[in-house]
Amino acid sequence: MKMTLGQKIKELRIRKGFTQSELSEGLVTPSMISQIESDKANPSHQLLTQIAEKLETPIEYFLTDVESQLEKISAYKLAHAVMQKGDYEEAITLLSQMDDAPSTQISVLDIQYDLAYCYMRIGELGKATQLFEGCLDAAIVSKDLLQMVRIMNQLGSIAIAQKNYPIALHYLKKAYDLVKKEMDSDPFLIGDIAYQLGKIHSQAAEWDLAKEYFEEASAVMKDSHDIRRIADVYLELARTYRESGNFEQSLHYAQSASGLYQALDALQIIIEAEAQTGIVLGETGATDAGIEVLDRCMTMYENYGFKNKTGSVHAALARVLFQDKEFEKAIHHCQKALEYTEPGDLDNVSIYRMLATIELERDNYQQALQWIDKAAKIAEKNGASAELVKVFAVYGDIFKKQGKYKEAMESLEKMNKAMVEDLRDRKVMV
Repeated sequence: MKMTLGQKIKELRIRKGFTQSELSEGLVTPSMISQIESDKANPSHQLLTQIAEKLETPIEYFLTDVESQLEKISAYKLAHAVMQKGDYEEAITLLSQMDDAPSTQISVLDIQYDLAYCYMRIGELGKATQLFEGCLDAAIVSKDLLQMVRIMNQLGSIAIAQKNYPIALHYLKKAYDLVKKEMDSDPFLIGDIAYQLGKIHSQAAEWDLAKEYFEEASAVMKDSHDIRRIADVYLELARTYRESGNFEQSLHYAQSASGLYQALDALQIIIEAEAQTGIVLGETGATDAGIEVLDRCMTMYENYGFKNKTGSVHAALARVLFQDKEFEKAIHHCQKALEYTEPGDLDNVSIYRMLATIELERDNYQQALQWIDKAAKIAEKNGASAELVKVFAVYGDIFKKQGKYKEAMESLEKMNKAMVEDLRDRKVMV
């Protein structure tokens, strides 16, 4: 079996009759020699040269292993940086090519976690769930609490995407209780879990709980600056250095890029949590405060390069303004929200439904029907049963207000049918 760098140093040290203290004298601490020998730390080229001189051995005896380890670590860090940028297909290819035991400093569990995350982000939720569950089993066996929390957080995210809210609540509440009770963890992790719990309670119209979690998510995280362009440059430098065989420089830039992408992801979570707080404020009667928060979120999205998220804030503002009977302003924000979406985007269903509801309030029945027709076509095309339930409810309100009770009853029947389909989609017995 091929020896690692640490094993080679240890074997030679013992053969030469040195203790760890004697080998470290004048170089580093004995503890550092111990870490190097156990492959928990990599020596610099200068330190390795000094160790080789003390052990009266050509440095070439060690260099192959150092380069091999460095290459594997830089490959993993490059894959991680690519993943953080959002190129999940490329990251899957890179991660899948790594060995079962890629490096003494990279665990198989880390690679499996990253693969699961990538599959989750490209929509392959079944494959992601299977990988995450395997990771969770391993984390439980090793009693790695931080890893358990991270994995349960991701399993909760998948369950939310599948609209399986009981399962999502199960994983996220366990993660939240564990991170709050047992460990002093990364505030961004706590904020992410709190944000997702807020979304679940908001979906259930449990506003007090939703507001509590959203406010915690906002409070535990701090603002940072838009540095996406720098991160992109670092990633390209990492790729370039790796292609030229300079793995040390590739590792440096890949780590830098990965850190910046993570910061950007965290910033986006902060703004999303703040926006959800604004929505809850508006929907619970604090309209002015809610609008102020949402306006601030829109500015932050634009300033930090998240313009694709701006449409959701316009839609949220429209809902709050509608509740305050500011119909013209609500229509304006609905139209702005539509500018950030594609014509057949499922997100447009709620916007068209809002426009239909506004026109219904103004007794513009023909215009209301035109908007709700648009919403129905998109929901039906996407097989979105949950959205169809809300769409047919609006149809029923339009017909009822006009005194067309037969059409209203037909809409009610369609709504009930869509509700059954939605429950079946969620695998709930009815």
